[in-house]
Amino acid sequence: MAVERKEYDEGQWAEIEMRPTHGDIRKIAKEVQRLQRGNDPMEAEDVLVQKLVKAWQINDSDGNDLPLAKASFEKVPQDTWGRIIDDCTAVLETNIPNPTTRVI
Repeated sequence: MAVERKEYDEGQWAEIEMRPTHGDIRKIAKEVQRLQRGNDPMEAEDVLVQKLVKAWQINDSDGNDLPLAKASFEKVPQDTWGRIIDDCTAVLETNIPNPTTRVI
């Protein structure tokens, strides 16, 4: 596994798992797809962060530190949250095999 620190505005950062195992990717992808089809597709973003972000230094809009916990996710400013989700989504997309190019 390889964790990479992604830098955001105002000294904020998130350490994201860039090379999860194949088994982890399968589980994450399956759960994300299920949630995207359900009643609360935003829940899929929470799963990405819970599974791929290993540590962070993120502040709410008042500058207060937020713990890396689902209860804090709603307090993350949207611009920062969007960048974290983009980074997590890129990990997922990079690690999901493309069935059209897969050699059997």
